[in-house]
Amino acid sequence: MIKNKYFYFFIFSFYILSFFGISSFSNGSELNDRSNTLDPQPYSLSINKSNLDKLLKLLKKSDINNRPQKIIKNGKIIYRYKKFSNEPKKSIKQLEELIKNPKSLRKYEKFIRISILSLLSNGVQIQIKEIPDLDLSAQWVYDKVKVIFNMNSLELGTEKFAYLISHEMIHIAQSCKGGGFNSYPVLIGLDVSKTDESNLESLKSNVYRDLKPQEIQLEIEAYSNQNNLQQTLKLFKYFCVRKMNT
Repeated sequence: MIKNKYFYFFIFSFYILSFFGISSFSNGSELNDRSNTLDPQPYSLSINKSNLDKLLKLLKKSDINNRPQKIIKNGKIIYRYKKFSNEPKKSIKQLEELIKNPKSLRKYEKFIRISILSLLSNGVQIQIKEIPDLDLSAQWVYDKVKVIFNMNSLELGTEKFAYLISHEMIHIAQSCKGGGFNSYPVLIGLDVSKTDESNLESLKSNVYRDLKPQEIQLEIEAYSNQNNLQQTLKLFKYFCVRKMNT
């Protein structure tokens, strides 16, 4: 929930507890360090079919930056990798395996492409912008039929960005079940018994502090199912495409 001087409105969000450096998405083509910029102005970019490939390239750059590294310094072996909060610490064996055999990200890239094109073709706006006052990675603003991604979320890389989109698409499906894209979300009735506890840790953030019990349940449903990417696409098709066209 976001509160301002005049009114309250709900934004269903995906929150990732992690450290992000100062970076920007400029002209849809690169991440620029703005730490030395005087009086920087927030950037904003609307995602469309023409710049989707550039977005995917940005995520690939983050994948490279996030890869574990094995460094030999003064006869000592040092492992460096980007550990996100709520993520279990990796063993040396796991790091060695990731270095030798990097995880294939093809299915995540495919999901991102399909999901973004599906959202756009159904009138959902997608915006990437700086959100300096909110510790959020993404927001579904149902009354504007718009998904907003924090620019810093691009540093998550392809796999985690795919889960981020999946989370928001579940919220969109919740809205569609509630009556339409611009409707208040309602529970779909998905299984929440096998929830990843690391995902639920995010609900302890102050971002969710003022949510009502029903709104917390909407978040739990999304967090519990965001990793099932194919299910997310089916939910969107069933509640937002098929039902809206009947």
